[in-house]
Amino acid sequence: MGVTLSDRLFVGRAAWRLPSLVVSVGALLTAIYILSYLSNPAVPGNHGRYPLGWWGWWDQSQYLLSAQSFAHADFRAPHHWYPFGYALLGAPFVLISSSHPYLVPDLVCLLLTYAAFLVFAGTVGVGRRWAAMLFLLATCGNEILRAVWAEPWNTSLSCVLIWWLLALTARHLVRLPKTQRSRLAGLFCIGLLVAAIPAIPATRPTDALLVAIWGIGASVAAIRLKALRRTDLQLIACGVIIAGVPEALIWLRIYGTHASQYMINSRVLGFDFSSLGWKTYLLLVTPRPWFPFGAGIVQRLPWVLPGLAGMLALPWIVRGTGRMLLVVLACMITAYSLLFFAYVDLIPSGLWRYNNVHYFKWTLPGFALLGFLLLRALAKGPRLPALLACMLTLVLVDLRLSPKLVGDAVPAWLIQQPGPIPGWDEAYFATMTLRDDRGVLMPTRDFRALPDEQGWRLIALSRPFIGPVIISGLGHWPDGPASSTISGGTALRWGRTFGLRLPCSIVRCVHVPL
Repeated sequence: MGVTLSDRLFVGRAAWRLPSLVVSVGALLTAIYILSYLSNPAVPGNHGRYPLGWWGWWDQSQYLLSAQSFAHADFRAPHHWYPFGYALLGAPFVLISSSHPYLVPDLVCLLLTYAAFLVFAGTVGVGRRWAAMLFLLATCGNEILRAVWAEPWNTSLSCVLIWWLLALTARHLVRLPKTQRSRLAGLFCIGLLVAAIPAIPATRPTDALLVAIWGIGASVAAIRLKALRRTDLQLIACGVIIAGVPEALIWLRIYGTHASQYMINSRVLGFDFSSLGWKTYLLLVTPRPWFPFGAGIVQRLPWVLPGLAGMLALPWIVRGTGRMLLVVLACMITAYSLLFFAYVDLIPSGLWRYNNVHYFKWTLPGFALLGFLLLRALAKGPRLPALLACMLTLVLVDLRLSPKLVGDAVPAWLIQQPGPIPGWDEAYFATMTLRDDRGVLMPTRDFRALPDEQGWRLIALSRPFIGPVIISGLGHWPDGPASSTISGGTALRWGRTFGLRLPCSIVRCVHVPL
């Protein structure tokens, strides 16, 4: 049968509709970003009492100082606290607007991440129409997500680099019939890859872990697809060296051969994997009732749950070359998430109060993509592995670590002390130290103090409190001597017990009084 003129017109209209939806979502992302930026209470000049806005926050003040210093060729180390990738991005715009230098760069980061996500999703079998909607959900589906894209965070640049690393790898390895690349196009992909690889740790050093996982996964995928070429590897190796030289020179110009103060402080604070399960539960599932307020990631962003189930079912619900690429993505998300769950300074209260959820910004489109693949498998098959993955995920996130009253002889993960209720900053940033039968516990690393309805509480992070707890360095809060012992009397010690809750409780932020 021949193709009629009406058929051609229909095909033409369909071909135009698809890009127009993609462009429309891009325009919507731009509009949402600008509205979120302008309406953010912390935008500079938006509040009479705090004209600095977010430039009065520690992280953002350091970004701005570094960008201003680069703009004026100032390489003094105290002016460059954080790795310089994000500051370099903002340096040209500081000369245009000192109050809003990241308004345009962060919008460009959002749109470039969107483009990379579309490319990657297309190579693993998800159409651009669905991919566009998934990205919209993962970046704008929640007020806090809109805020962390509008506010200056160096993770905005990380998102671009990570997703283009994945997208270019997928484009280079997967040869779809309609996207058969020429050698020139392949070299172009390699060139962009080369630029992204050293830029990722220059923006956030911890993201070097992602580059390592990507390198292993991409190599395995290339070998299995018989797409590994010696010339490609040589080009990448040489290119990384060449692209990394300017960054190394900037580093040497600022810090010399020494570690930066940020790296030294991070090494001291660091990551604690001894209580990874405890922190994962608090951050991912729910912090209640251990923390007096807050919510887990799956409570605020319930669509992450299908993504978790999609990871479990991935080997059975996706076929072909796309499966290898998705496995690499899942490994990167898992390793990165566990790394930051172990990050000492990341706790549930700061996750939302201080917008520390921005650490996971790049993972959220990945969760949305994996969740979509799971739902597609439930609708079209294979249904059994998808259904089993859903059931297992619900069981895992419905596990509960509930508090039970214990005595001094039993390890406790929470101590409540009735009395005057301190201010948030007084408790959260308290510099007191604790001593129990096992040794000294330091603030931030080993425990946190928080106000609650009855007075204040101490929450163990790295290990439980063993025996009576002696507090030193109280200062003016709480009222009392500079050193005192919390045991017996009015103080309440809480241990942990395992339980199971109904699935419907997952998406609710329920306060269970102690």
